[in-house]
Amino acid sequence: MGIKVAVCDPLPTYRRGVMAILSDLGLSLDGPEEPEDLAAWPAAGQDRHVALITVDPSKPDQGWDSIARVKGLEARLVVLALLAEDTLDAYVQAIVTGATSAVARNAAPEVIRQVFLEAIQGRSLLPAAVLSALAARVGPLGIPTDDRPSEQHIEWLRCLSKGMSIAELAQTIGYSERAMYRLLKGLYTTIGVRNRTEALLKASQGGWI
Repeated sequence: MGIKVAVCDPLPTYRRGVMAILSDLGLSLDGPEEPEDLAAWPAAGQDRHVALITVDPSKPDQGWDSIARVKGLEARLVVLALLAEDTLDAYVQAIVTGATSAVARNAAPEVIRQVFLEAIQGRSLLPAAVLSALAARVGPLGIPTDDRPSEQHIEWLRCLSKGMSIAELAQTIGYSERAMYRLLKGLYTTIGVRNRTEALLKASQGGWI
């Protein structure tokens, strides 16, 4: 059984570079660098499928949506997030969204190879600070204790609480209105609410805004 690899990144040169880095592992790697339909891709054959997807916290509609969508449709797919911004929030968001593991997009080749090897074995190689942040989200019995969103998301809620429309919020931070609706829907799911009204109520009660 081989391993099919997809690299989803806006730069063809980077995609080819990642494939070259992974080829040094001596594994039987195959597959397109970036399949046309990532969600349908794992359905082909019995090989293990691994997708390395670049995500940029400053552009949540590029990458985050892909991870959530493919994991929702195909749980077998191993997803490794390539973080354009190497921040604690980005690591946590990657795991919460559905990635098996995450690594900085500009990490050294040996680091990318190491994280990849762990991911295909069903393990996640993460910085200790990320594990602490994830652990802080649940109590000792695994009961959620704090679903406080990132500071960026809190700022969105703060704007909405002041009466700003979703269209105005999208224009302010540089997204399309359609992308803003998708991002807010993801935020509502993350904090366990169904709509804007419930989100603002929870944000107020939690002291976030």
